[in-house]
Amino acid sequence: MKDWRKFLQSYWQMILTAVAIVILIIIVNAPSSSERLKGSSYSVEPQGYGAWYQRMVDKGVSIERWRKPTEKIFNQYPNGTTLLQVNSELQPFYLSPAEQNWIESGNTLVVLGLKAPVNDIEFSQNLPSPQGQVKIETTRRFQVDEEEAASYFRLPKIPENVVSDNMGAVVWKLSIGKGQLI
Repeated sequence: MKDWRKFLQSYWQMILTAVAIVILIIIVNAPSSSERLKGSSYSVEPQGYGAWYQRMVDKGVSIERWRKPTEKIFNQYPNGTTLLQVNSELQPFYLSPAEQNWIESGNTLVVLGLKAPVNDIEFSQNLPSPQGQVKIETTRRFQVDEEEAASYFRLPKIPENVVSDNMGAVVWKLSIGKGQLI
């Protein structure tokens, strides 16, 4: 009888030890908060948009941060304004009639966080741009043909690639009236 109790006690000790080891491995290998927030619009890590915003403020760039519907911003800033729209999640591109009208009147809308296909290419690359080589970290590339341009933008134009490679554009722009969409 004592041998049976010893066996059960040893058995439970082994199970508890194994569970403790598994929990320890999970805790040690869990991503840090900075890894989870990498690229997040809320992150103050160097990769986040929050940190980019703070760097611009520190450099003295006149910049305002809004969490308003774009229509309210359009009414407040009717001409000659550049609006940077940061999407917290990747979204399919859609240009509303209000956005298109605002751009046509001579404004610039820069949209970050658009859904684009993932490609089997290197994540970190240096690509040419009008300002020289830029380091990009994404495998997403945007490609559009004339039919897509007509449905995306309701215009018979194709966006011009600004930063791209043979897989498509990382940054593109489109002139609409007196303004630009980037």
